[in-house]
Amino acid sequence: MRLFDEIYEKVEESSHETAFNRDQARIFYSIINLNKPKVVVEIGVQFGRSATVLAELQKVHGYDLHLIDGWIEEVSSSAREHFKNQTEKHDWSFTFYPVNSDIAIDDLKKNIDEIDFIHIDGGHEYEEVKSDILLYTPLVKSGGFVVFDDYGHDSLPGVFQACEEVMTPDKFEFIGRYANKTGVYKKL
Repeated sequence: MRLFDEIYEKVEESSHETAFNRDQARIFYSIINLNKPKVVVEIGVQFGRSATVLAELQKVHGYDLHLIDGWIEEVSSSAREHFKNQTEKHDWSFTFYPVNSDIAIDDLKKNIDEIDFIHIDGGHEYEEVKSDILLYTPLVKSGGFVVFDDYGHDSLPGVFQACEEVMTPDKFEFIGRYANKTGVYKKL
């Protein structure tokens, strides 16, 4: 099994730690290694810090990895180029959807039946997060994980607000908030 430190060295090749830190990477590492998913999805790749962990663990566990990002922010061209270079350098294997999550859902449904682990880190405004939850969580299998970046982050209240409203206890168990900004839920 790939050691955490070996994987995190590759994470550090991309952007700044504030985007996705060591503690967040360890959460992904633990959930993936303990639950051995078959299908993993990430919404919001940007420079690929969190996708690095998912792609490296995919080499170990052989799951089906789907990454979604329309790269519409002002750093998009440099982020896209960096991620392309990292993918080639580290020989990652995944299905990529170069569109926004609300468009990608239809193609994703053609490729998978259910999701075991999803990281939602696309748009951070309330309506964007709510839309991703409503579109993607019906595909998450019972016992599957839904992980949010910037959960409870003061400068991005839309993430927490959407989760509080839609991730209700009758459908999802709140596992906890980790690394001061990662919200983890398990589908009932």
